[in-house]
Amino acid sequence: MKLNANTMFFLLILVVAGVGAYLVFKPFLMAILMAVLVYLFFKDWYKWINKKLGKREALASFIACLLVFLFFIAPLILIVTLVIAEAGQFYKVLQSSDLHSKFDYMMNASVVQQFLEDFNLKSFFQSEIFFGYLESIGNFFLKALRSTYQSASQFIFAIFVMFFSLYYFFKDGKAILKKAIKLSPLESREDKILLKKFGSVSKATLKGFLIIAIIQGFLTGLILWITGVSSPVFLGLITVPLSMIPLFGTGLVWIPAGLIMLALGNVWQGITILLFGALVVSTVDYFLRPRLVGNQASLHPLLVFFATLGGLALFGVAGFVLGPVIIVLFMSLLETYKIKFNS
Repeated sequence: MKLNANTMFFLLILVVAGVGAYLVFKPFLMAILMAVLVYLFFKDWYKWINKKLGKREALASFIACLLVFLFFIAPLILIVTLVIAEAGQFYKVLQSSDLHSKFDYMMNASVVQQFLEDFNLKSFFQSEIFFGYLESIGNFFLKALRSTYQSASQFIFAIFVMFFSLYYFFKDGKAILKKAIKLSPLESREDKILLKKFGSVSKATLKGFLIIAIIQGFLTGLILWITGVSSPVFLGLITVPLSMIPLFGTGLVWIPAGLIMLALGNVWQGITILLFGALVVSTVDYFLRPRLVGNQASLHPLLVFFATLGGLALFGVAGFVLGPVIIVLFMSLLETYKIKFNS
């Protein structure tokens, strides 16, 4: 393409229009991206429903959206509401004036003393650094949850935009994809490779890490609720991102909870939490990951860990999903680049 005056003027108009289009869509980009992810996960539901209804795309799309809302979004809204209420109580406990005295009383229990001496942890758990660490964790999650609560109207609007987009993704997904491929500067073959790679890796990554993390958080919250630990929903939510930490992530919640219950004299509760955490919560990953992911390629656990932390820092709670997805897109683009320039 020759860069004559007409071409340069056209490119200038294209760039200006592109920036304008970005600014117009910017408030909705998060909701649209979430709709794309939901579509990738549940398009098989839509295809099955559409087949049963005799190729009635509009009705099938509506039913698929309704099922996604009832099974996933409605419970999510309920959980967020419960967590916000518990987070406030948890925050008050962390800032209570007698927290240090209660903790010192617990630390003097013989079981706890023996455990800490065996692992040389006594000085750390009695230090101001440890209390500052606890308070920082509480402040971080409370800030994220309060932000979600305070922007409830934006959240409701984002859900509306997501489902409005999802309806048309289900109904017109193939047509939208064909137009996108035609507009793409890449060759058709490269577009298909990129889309296939992004779809398979994102699904494998989210199934292999997000779903397992949610299950581990649910199981942790459940056992804490059964044994009478305060704020079980909030602590279960904390377990979800912590489960991304290799080896001992979930143990950062259920081990202290079990030891605290033992120290307070609640023997069967403490033993139950520790046994359930070690035998069930910590082993979920090994049993479910092969079934969820199978032979599909997914991101390395280290990449998922940093992508999740970075996503949380940039986008808040939504970054838990968006962080890994953005990295998946980047890795898919690198794979396409490798095919294009090394072929």
